[in-house]
Amino acid sequence: LLTYSMFDYSISKLIYIAGANALAGIIGMLAFFSPSGIGVREGIIVVLLTQAIPSSEASFLAIMYRLWFVFVFQLLSVIALKIILYYHNKQ
Repeated sequence: LLTYSMFDYSISKLIYIAGANALAGIIGMLAFFSPSGIGVREGIIVVLLTQAIPSSEASFLAIMYRLWFVFVFQLLSVIALKIILYYHNKQ
């Protein structure tokens, strides 16, 4: 959905992009030398996506995916903290 909101790609390209993102995420998790797969995940995404879209768009998407990942992680952390504090203060 993030990609679709920025670029008007066909469904087949979006499916390829989603698969490339999933594969890059798995490889990023397996890269133990890199915390949270930073750099590895983006590199794999760029390499895979340049097969289907221009490299400038692939690089932009790799950066946007990382920013989105960090934003969602922080949002969920804040929600979890609020829930923990709510139940802690309730006791």
